[in-house]
Order: sequence, then C-alpha cells, then structure tokens
Amino acid sequence: MSNSTNVINHNMLSMFSNRQLGITETNLSKSTEKLSSGYKVNRSADDAACLSISEAMRKSIRGLNQGSYNIQDGISLVQTADGYLDEVHNMLQRINELTIKGANGTLSDSDRSNINDEVQQLKNEMHRIFTTAKFNEFDLFRIRGVTMDPESSAAGRVASTFTNSKGVTYKAAARLDFSGVDFKNLGALNNSYFGSSCCTCNDKYTIIFDTSTASHSRSGLNFTVGINGCTNAKDLVDCIVKATNGNPGGHYTNYVADPGDPTGSTLLIYDKRPDQIAKAPYGAIEEDMVTDNGNRELWIQTSSKEGHGLMITWTALSNGTIGITPVNTLNQGSSFDSIALTKRAIEIVSETRSQFGAYQNRLEHALKNNNNISENTQASESLIRDTDMASEMVNFSKSKVIQQAGQSMLSQANHLPESTLSLLQ
Repeated sequence: MSNSTNVINHNMLSMFSNRQLGITETNLSKSTEKLSSGYKVNRSADDAACLSISEAMRKSIRGLNQGSYNIQDGISLVQTADGYLDEVHNMLQRINELTIKGANGTLSDSDRSNINDEVQQLKNEMHRIFTTAKFNEFDLFRIRGVTMDPESSAAGRVASTFTNSKGVTYKAAARLDFSGVDFKNLGALNNSYFGSSCCTCNDKYTIIFDTSTASHSRSGLNFTVGINGCTNAKDLVDCIVKATNGNPGGHYTNYVADPGDPTGSTLLIYDKRPDQIAKAPYGAIEEDMVTDNGNRELWIQTSSKEGHGLMITWTALSNGTIGITPVNTLNQGSSFDSIALTKRAIEIVSETRSQFGAYQNRLEHALKNNNNISENTQASESLIRDTDMASEMVNFSKSKVIQQAGQSMLSQANHLPESTLSLLQ
C-alpha cells in the first residue's frame, strides 16, 4: 500500500479497514449460520461435493427407515396368518378325535351321523377362515380361480334363470365362473372336483378334472373331464358340457354354458324341469379353488433401491387343498379313511405354519440389519453435513474479535484526514 496518509479525497486506510471488516462480518455470518443450524453445509455454495454426497446418503437413510416400517408390516402379516392357522389346527385336532371316535366298532351309523354333524360344522368354519382371512384386504390363503355366484351357497337358491333355444326357461342352482383360472398352470386343477345333486332323487353327480388327457370318461355318476389342451375358460366349460353330454344319468340335473355370458367362461348347474331347482353344488371347487402354482406371494420392499427386498411365499389353503373335503364319519369305513386324511391335513397346515415362523425370523433379522445400516449411514452423513460445534465456535470467537478490532481501526482511519487538515492552519 502506498503512503496515502496525507490526502483527503481518498482515505485508503479507511477503505482498507472497511473491506477487511466486510470480510470478517461475512465469515462471522457464516459461522453464526452454521452454529444456529447445526449444519456446516447449508447450501450448495458451502460445499457442492459434500452436499451431493449428503443428499444421496439421506435418500438411502430415509429409504432404509421406510423399509423397516415395511418389514414390520410383513411381520404383522405373517403373525396374523399364523394366528388364523392356529385355530385351524385346533379344529383339525378335534376332527381327528371325532374320526377316531367314529371308527370305533361299538357305535352305530346313527351315532356316527351325529358325530359327523360336528365334523361338517368344523369343516364349514375352516372353509370360512380360508376364504375370508385377510390382512389389509390382502387374501391370506385364497387365490381366486373359480368363483361361484354367491346366491348358490345354499340349496334351493336361484342363481340365475335362462331360456333355451326352444323358449323354455330354466332355474339354475349355481353359476361357476372359470375366467380366473391360470391356464399356464392348469395342473393346479388336476383331481379337483365339484358336483351337484338331483332334486328328485338326491343322487350326486361329480365332475373330476384330469389334466393328463383330453378324453372324457364316466363311471356311474362320476364324470372324468379331460382338460389337457384347454387354453381358456371357454375350452374348459365346453369340455364339461361335452363330458356330461348335457344330461348326466338321464336325470334332471344338467350342466350348460351360461348363454348370458358372451365369453363362454361360465357354467350353469340347473334342473331341466322348470318347476324345480337343482340342489347347490358340493366338492373341492369352491371360491377358494387354487390356481397358479398354489402359492400366495408378497413382496417386501426393504430399501430405496428397486429390487431390494424379499419375496415371501406360502401355500394357499382351502378345504380342498389340505384334503379334508371328503372327511366324514357316516360309516366305519369312511371314518377309517378320514383318520388318514385328517392326519395329512394337520401336516399340511403345520408345514405352512413352519413357513410363517421361518419368514418371521428372517424378517426380524432383516429389520435389525436395516436399522444397523441406517444408523451407520446416518453417522457417515453426520460427518459430512453436521457442524463441528467446538471448531466452529473457535472460528466464531476469532471472527468476533477481529470484527471488534476492525471496527476500532475503521474508526481510527476515519480520523486521519483531520490530522491532514492541521497543515492548513
């Protein structure tokens, strides 16, 4: 700096002091902001690279935290499902007792019929659980593949009426919609069955699916429908109608494609006499008919990255899939058979509950891992973004002292021109 103490137009010392004071106050302002906010990077101008790294870490942290909530929801789901199956297990154990009791030779068939009443009620309650068990509207055990008109749930209800080509109106006992079947996994229908009863003679007609052949056969009142090669619901319905020839056993119960369904995916069970109603269907095909691969699947998203998570899979359940549909104690022979069927049903439910237990343990470990990673990432982000309060307080104190000194020097510099004026006296 040149010697400019004896000039009055430009007080360079004052200008220098003012410039330095401005720099000091800017630094003091930044220190104050960092100390007030707790962050050493408050804007991209503070440190663009650190800001970018910090924001990426924040994305990961918040994703992990939300993933932890997702995992907790998954744990709640498997606990809920296991709770449902705990009661199913209790009912199966009771059915096991009743079938063993029914096999005892000291009982009459009348006694066994009374025992069977409880067996059937327990089966009905299990069916209700399998078809209604939900977690936040997610079906826990049910895959919608074949659905029945809800009006067909009790014998004598009219599901629909239709008029044939001859102008005769018939009353249908049930409407079965096969549009939900996954024909890429048609094997799920193998050996599944449904049937209906003649309204006049009470004979039961059974439709059994065979996915290994395209041929149809009949044994008494049992019709085996070969559905190999079926690629859609219309093919399936056509096979049923063809196999039964539209008139099983020469009686009144009949199966026909619903003329009110243009897709041809719906089957009507009806009585050929307009003044009668066929009895409601029975069997392993209900609203809980299993399709796909027989599994329920649920994806748990555990972090912010696409595809990071885990799929939990468990067996879809129904009375048909666990094999208790034919269980009864009406006679000693059926009681013997039912003992083995009930044993297998208990094993299947146990296997599914084991799946839930294993998934809960896995999810709990995943939750701990998520929380651990989130904590460590948060610590790393803190080093990048947070203010070192002790160090910044030193900078603040230094800037405060320099500010006071600068203000003092500015004041002194402003008085220098007065000494120059003394030369004029």
